[in-house]
Amino acid sequence: MQRVLNTISVVLLILPVWILSPVTAQAETSLVPINKVVTVGTSSITFGDLFQIPREVQQLKNKKVVESYGPGKTQPVYQYQVVRALQRANLDDVVRVKGKFPFVVKIGKQLIPESRITKAINEYWRQKYSKNASSIQWEYIRSPQLFSYPDESYTLQISYNGTLRSGRIAVSCLVETTGKKATYSIPVKISLNTQVLVAAKNISRGEQLIPQDFTQVTRPLNSREERFAVSDFASLKGSVARMRIEKDAVILTPMIKKNEIIKPGQDVKVKLQMGGIVVSSIGRALEPGSVNDDIEVRDRQTGKILHGTITQSGTVHVNPVGL
Repeated sequence: MQRVLNTISVVLLILPVWILSPVTAQAETSLVPINKVVTVGTSSITFGDLFQIPREVQQLKNKKVVESYGPGKTQPVYQYQVVRALQRANLDDVVRVKGKFPFVVKIGKQLIPESRITKAINEYWRQKYSKNASSIQWEYIRSPQLFSYPDESYTLQISYNGTLRSGRIAVSCLVETTGKKATYSIPVKISLNTQVLVAAKNISRGEQLIPQDFTQVTRPLNSREERFAVSDFASLKGSVARMRIEKDAVILTPMIKKNEIIKPGQDVKVKLQMGGIVVSSIGRALEPGSVNDDIEVRDRQTGKILHGTITQSGTVHVNPVGL
């Protein structure tokens, strides 16, 4: 009986000590990697993605270790990132990690439908170029490959900071998912519908240009046509064809030239009018010119250089203000 009482006394003495003792040693556990290469499909890599989670630390399973870089890519997870995540969970002193770092993680991807991208680009043209959005014709140079994380909602934000012109440009597309952003460059081909002049018939080289030879149309232009296209009849006044122009061709400035009625070195009639007084003389043209062009001439009697405007008759009318 005395022996039983002594045993009970010992147990009662030990029990408070056991209850008050820290349980760190009892709770210490190890995380074992699931695989050297794991695949995830979200924007955050969790402990549950990387490790087999023991029953004692199930609360770790959904805690974030690190943000993933982006869908369709792989990235390493390093030891310091895991340790830092354990510290945030206040478990770094009771949980240790087995396995060699880094772990390779493949990020799942979801291809964004091309129709959604097309809609976003069209809406961007409409908002930014509301006045002439209908004149913008565009197409993909190659099919865009934009990704989001599987089962996550996303938004598309289109932008373009350059000057809108015909030819190849690249618009920027920001794909934003839960807590993640990725920017893609989408190459497209632009054609702008512009009002231009086209030849109504075949025009021979050196032929005098008249309004009846042309038609004003609205059509998409390539980058060269956009740069040099003639848009109004006034630009053709006093011009001749520099080359043969085929019917329906867009008229470009390199195709035409002024019909020079005065050549350099040519003697021309010079006329100066001041009030009711008109003075005429002969000068030598120092540069070529067509009707309404301003040129320099040298007066043959005084040797002075005069500035004047060529009239339809070929006379140079000198401006008295320039004397």
